[in-house]
Amino acid sequence: MRREVCEMRHFLEIADQFQLQGRAVDAQPHGGGHINDTFLVKTDTGSQYILQRINTGIFKDVDALMNNILLVTDFLKKKIAGAGGDPERETLSVVPVKDGSALCRDGDDCWRVYPFIERAVTLQTCENQEQFEASAGAFGHFQKLLADFPAETLQETIPNFHNTKSRYRDFEAAVAGDVCGRAAGVQEEIAFVRARKDFASVLMDMQERGELPLRVTHNDTKLNNVLNSTAKISSGTPGTLVQLAGVKGTGTEKNNSIYDQLKSLDDKIAALKRTYEAEKTRYWNQFNTMEQMISNMNTQSSYLAQMMGGF
Repeated sequence: MRREVCEMRHFLEIADQFQLQGRAVDAQPHGGGHINDTFLVKTDTGSQYILQRINTGIFKDVDALMNNILLVTDFLKKKIAGAGGDPERETLSVVPVKDGSALCRDGDDCWRVYPFIERAVTLQTCENQEQFEASAGAFGHFQKLLADFPAETLQETIPNFHNTKSRYRDFEAAVAGDVCGRAAGVQEEIAFVRARKDFASVLMDMQERGELPLRVTHNDTKLNNVLNSTAKISSGTPGTLVQLAGVKGTGTEKNNSIYDQLKSLDDKIAALKRTYEAEKTRYWNQFNTMEQMISNMNTQSSYLAQMMGGF
């Protein structure tokens, strides 16, 4: 417990190095990412932020990494604003350190902060066709916005990570070396990769011949990534809240979680109204019957009183 308290205090001290709205008062692990350490930070003003400790074992050039993010997000903000969208929700915003830099260095650790996008959801798996469509639409929208971005201004932060020709060479070297002695047990898988050797060089060869332009791509097209970073709902572009609230004029308008919940509530209200009307009618009938019985009893009582008064 004492260690957890000390870590919490340290995370809050790191968060307070950034230009937050208020003072950091709480930091809790957030999300299910497996590369960086991510925390949800809350301040005394109610603002929320994402604090991340960057995995410098993977991203060795963190300055280049953050510069790439700033270049792309600044470009996207201008595009989104020009289209009448909301840049604060439709792309990432880097919260600077108090000295104006994008990173906070703490010994060997490097930290960054983004505003937490509230009223948004993240799905780990697709549950229906509309969610697949929303994901595809969001990726397409991302690529469209960055179609004229000067990709040559970006730096390669993990050399050859997306170089498929290099990846295939590394694969063959790993098979030949077989340092763990496991190649014999995966011959079917090795044959599968080798049968597709030519595919590995198609895009790289086209780029070398000048047939394929250099452009920005996402290259980590997981559902939870795209939904976190492209939430353009007001103008109908699929994104973060499609599966929750739907998009007007599409198949999701009446096929989403909120619509289903509201319809369920409407059905329950209608059922309660029917029950109420039936109960009201039953009570009125009983009341009228009782009134009639009381009237009859009063008539009989008066008759009896008159009869007895004659003796």
